[in-house]
Amino acid sequence: MTEQAALFGPHGNLLGIVTHPSGDSQSTAFVVLNAGMVHSVGPNRISVTMARALAFSGFPVLRFDLSGLGDSAPRIGEGQQVALEDIEAAIDYVLKETNAAQVVLLGLCSGAFNTFSYSQKDPRVVGAVMIDGYAYPTIKSMIRRYSGPLLNLGAWGRACGRLFASVRRKSANLLGVEQDDTDIKKDETTAVFGYVVPNFPKSAFEAGLRSISERGVCVKLIYSGLMDVNYNYESQYLDWFADNEFLATVDVSFYPDANHTFTEMVHMNRMRDEIVAWSKRNFSSSNSDNNEQQAFRS
Repeated sequence: MTEQAALFGPHGNLLGIVTHPSGDSQSTAFVVLNAGMVHSVGPNRISVTMARALAFSGFPVLRFDLSGLGDSAPRIGEGQQVALEDIEAAIDYVLKETNAAQVVLLGLCSGAFNTFSYSQKDPRVVGAVMIDGYAYPTIKSMIRRYSGPLLNLGAWGRACGRLFASVRRKSANLLGVEQDDTDIKKDETTAVFGYVVPNFPKSAFEAGLRSISERGVCVKLIYSGLMDVNYNYESQYLDWFADNEFLATVDVSFYPDANHTFTEMVHMNRMRDEIVAWSKRNFSSSNSDNNEQQAFRS
């Protein structure tokens, strides 16, 4: 396995790393996209981990920064359109550089959204891996999310305590009574950190997912436990659409104990191995799967 820096694109501003297999390459290359504002290494080095694991199984991989992110210089243009043009340039480059014939896009968070958008427009894309991408609540997920707190006496007690503290503060303010602000600070600095899925119409997601599935694109959806009501049980994706027969070709995995960036190595390694196995099932040719017996270390 070798890694090579690459500067490419019609504007000469895109920088990435191509990970080449040590032996014969598969005819399918991977392009790994930015996750949010994180550069091409990825959060917790997730992009590096995936690129090297795929290369050990014979897949050439390009991980790169979109314009204005990481090591790629910005350029003038509308954000989403620039991203799609950058992905097209990345595909042009990796196919020429590796002699692959087709590509799989892989993205986490915003990378999943860009993977979904671009996969619909380019027939060279034969696979799409979307990690914590678009997802939608269902009646069952809402019940699972809120039934626990509603039946939790401790949660009710804490809620009543916060309500009492708020009433006490407002009463003190009205009466002009000086008060200890210890409780105020405790109450006002409480924050919940979670992952917010963009408000993308479910009908548009269904149409796009149906379109690429019917075109023969292999789709892999992965959801972490941080998706809250948008994904909190194994088969939730089957409940999104009334007509879900096309989802039979979509492979979905749920990691209820993992966070959004798969910080814990047990979850990172499991996802890495699952994506590699999925890739080999769908895109591997026997003469180029040259490193199967090698032990991979991220």
